[in-house]
Amino acid sequence: MAWDGARRYAGGMGLADACVADAVRLATAIIRGERFGDGTIAEAIADGTLSAVLARLRHWYEEECPTT
Repeated sequence: MAWDGARRYAGGMGLADACVADAVRLATAIIRGERFGDGTIAEAIADGTLSAVLARLRHWYEEECPTT
């Protein structure tokens, strides 16, 4: 709850260079935000935040994820 990443990565800015854990935290914040206020996901889509989260996660999966 005290994590400031929603403000730090407003509009997805800087998320591409962030650790993947911050992308997961931001995705969680967006989903949790929808629970408490309708339109949070729509706003994240409109301002590019959700796209940035997905792009960061995809990059991690394709380039950084350890193979098992």
